[in-house]
Amino acid sequence: MISARNAIDMTQRESSGPEVCILVNEQDPRFRKLLELYLKVEGFTPIVTSTPDEVMQLFVADPNRIDVLITNVVMRSGNGLSLAQACQRIKPGLSVIFVSSESVEELLANHELEIPRQQFLRKPFNVRTLTRKIAEVMTS
Repeated sequence: MISARNAIDMTQRESSGPEVCILVNEQDPRFRKLLELYLKVEGFTPIVTSTPDEVMQLFVADPNRIDVLITNVVMRSGNGLSLAQACQRIKPGLSVIFVSSESVEELLANHELEIPRQQFLRKPFNVRTLTRKIAEVMTS
């Protein structure tokens, strides 16, 4: 069985660059900082943002730099599903992880957002769970 770290290492070797760059979109400053710390500790290159507009500015400027988008689902301006779709129109095949304190069922019932379970993490989660999910989305 391949561990999450080994799967990520294999993905890094297969990609054009030596680092995996992860663009994070999270409104909560404490959780945004925690995600940044988790990613750095695990050897990723995080770019953190707090709004969909920031994500799009960074993404349009250099879409090939970004390997994975991690975005909150429910936001004050827009939603993570629409944001991910906009990024994937620019870079088809972009790996995406959606995060929320609500379950997939609650997101559908409360916000009419259908989030793919294989790309979803419910808050709170630990660094091991995050690393495993990154490996999953990058190798699927």
